[in-house]
Amino acid sequence: MDRRAVFWESFVLAKRGPLLRYGAGVLLAALSLLLLHLLRDTDPGDYSSLALASVVLSAIYGGRGPALLCTAITAIGIDYLFEPHHALFHSWAGVVHVFVHGLVGLLIAEITARLRGAYRQLRAEHAETMLAKRAREDILAIVSHDLRAPLSAILASAEYLKRAAAGDLREIAAGVERCGLQMGRLIQDLLDAVKIEKGQFRIDPARHDLVPIVADALQGAAAAAHAKGVRLVPRVAQEPLFIRCDRGRIAQVLSNLLANAVKFSPEGAAVEIELEAQADLVRIAVRDYGAGIREEEVPHIFERYWQARETAHQGAGLGLFISKSIVEAHGGRIEVATRPGTGSVFTVWLPRRS
Repeated sequence: MDRRAVFWESFVLAKRGPLLRYGAGVLLAALSLLLLHLLRDTDPGDYSSLALASVVLSAIYGGRGPALLCTAITAIGIDYLFEPHHALFHSWAGVVHVFVHGLVGLLIAEITARLRGAYRQLRAEHAETMLAKRAREDILAIVSHDLRAPLSAILASAEYLKRAAAGDLREIAAGVERCGLQMGRLIQDLLDAVKIEKGQFRIDPARHDLVPIVADALQGAAAAAHAKGVRLVPRVAQEPLFIRCDRGRIAQVLSNLLANAVKFSPEGAAVEIELEAQADLVRIAVRDYGAGIREEEVPHIFERYWQARETAHQGAGLGLFISKSIVEAHGGRIEVATRPGTGSVFTVWLPRRS
């Protein structure tokens, strides 16, 4: 924050006693009248505007009361100083001038005081929000750090059991491994969401072939698809398709889209993934034949922590938010086409060079 911002923050937000606040109103009124008196022979313009400026400053500095006091002093002072005989209420014109100046000053004082109060409240709410945000980030960092160590031990044990055991025990070990990997992805999603919020999310692009990236994502989704009886149908040409991208992050996007498609597909349905090049863009589409997304929910599906009410227990609501951030970091975009009862198609457009 620069010095001017710091000055105005302290000017508006600092807590002051009544003596200081009302004293500032009197001082600003006196200074404006003195300046008007010095300038009356050189600048015959509208003197009231400078006096009203002191009213605004009084309202910003001290609130409604000091601004009203400043209004009264400047109204009477202008009538006295600029009357030919230095007399108060010498004519009806002077009375009207004092009344109009007071009325305008009253409105300015009220509006400015309300804006000052709203700004103070906004800053207080912002400070509370930032405090809660930092607390949440600290908790996420601590929890993720404390969870990673036992989770790594669980995954290592599950891998050992898969190799050493047979029959039902091997299946149980595979199930434990799947749950552990799901927990690991959830932890990583939480950390990625924090990085995105803090503006610390980065990608590391290099030249990669998308075909093996898609193949790896399909292999990663195969276990969940097999457990649910969902068929994965790739529609990918075998020719290499090179683009500049962060391989791990694009794989994360495809894994998220495939996992969602499998999750919301009925048993025996197909999940299709298409990969094709179009001019300077690459199109990746993941299609499912599930229940689809209601029209009123479509604008919210890429929001952080948002989930449809009927599926709120099935995740943290971060996958699509993070996927959208990754795609946009590559200079691309992600779209959804859906209709209730016919499924959804999530399409990722990536530039060949990002």
